[in-house]
Amino acid sequence: NLVRGGAVKGISLEQLKKVEIPVPPIETQNKISKLLDSLIQLKENLEQELTLRKHQFKHYLDKLISVNKNTKTIQEIATDIYRGNGVRKEHIGSGKFPYIVYGELYTKYGTFIYKPDSTINPDLIKKKRYCQYGDLLITSTGEKPEEIAKTCAYLK
Repeated sequence: NLVRGGAVKGISLEQLKKVEIPVPPIETQNKISKLLDSLIQLKENLEQELTLRKHQFKHYLDKLISVNKNTKTIQEIATDIYRGNGVRKEHIGSGKFPYIVYGELYTKYGTFIYKPDSTINPDLIKKKRYCQYGDLLITSTGEKPEEIAKTCAYLK
């Protein structure tokens, strides 16, 4: 046992110098290095591709929106508009019922929600409101301007 000490455990410098560690042959090290280099390059290429796709998506979305000059208010096209209920933080994760946390609309989710990440015990919610697949969830408050009116579609 190399570790010594009472309250603060440690190893002496002399003992540390004598610790043996396995070192693979240089050929194996070179193979590992080449593999890691190729994985790093692949990761960088995928990140670049994802960035380009996000820009492409935004471009086409902006183009689709700007082409349509016919506008309506949300109230004219929505079948039901309501605000969710405040749920105490300590209740989140307390059950198995899927639950979309309001603050996560602009921190965790993108444009779409396929499966809520959080759960709750439904008995802890006084005034229950359920969203359904196809609903749009729109934030009405936020700490930053870009968090206000953040919209997520709840999809299957």
